[in-house]
Amino acid sequence: SDSDKHFGFIGYGTTVSAGRYISLDSVNPFTGDFTLSAWALWNGADGTHQVLFAKRASADSTIFQWYYDNINSAFAVYNVARWDSISGATLAVDTLGWNLLSLVSRSDTVSMFVNGTLVGEPVAFPLYKTDIGVPLRVGGNDVVEESWNGSLDEIRVMSTARSAEWLRMEYVTQRAARN
Repeated sequence: SDSDKHFGFIGYGTTVSAGRYISLDSVNPFTGDFTLSAWALWNGADGTHQVLFAKRASADSTIFQWYYDNINSAFAVYNVARWDSISGATLAVDTLGWNLLSLVSRSDTVSMFVNGTLVGEPVAFPLYKTDIGVPLRVGGNDVVEESWNGSLDEIRVMSTARSAEWLRMEYVTQRAARN
């Protein structure tokens, strides 16, 4: 109810309007290894941070965020203990079509995949584990200006770190089933 339907990659996707987000409520993959993924149609940089996934206690308190960082012109991850950009990711994301974006957290490192291919090198990223009851959000957060600039489809949150081969096969099989 927070966004507009958009013909997505497979069936209907959604375009998240500025100041809106998709709430996944109590979903909390941050208790161990995890994989976050979504098919994303990205309209490119627009002068604001653009959130893919976020868990915030308030507008001033970010527990975790995977987003496009407009200040550094890079996709990045952030938690209360650390911020890191993911080298090469911005160049790998095509702004003319749908991309399967995946973030894998395994043993205190994160890796970003675009269309089943690892971009850059894994980043040392100790996970801030929390049981705080704030919702996991997709496409935006509590900061009005931080919404995804484009559309999202086939959003997945998995409590396991998927392998590169699994992500490549996910891309190949879903691409074959696209609209």
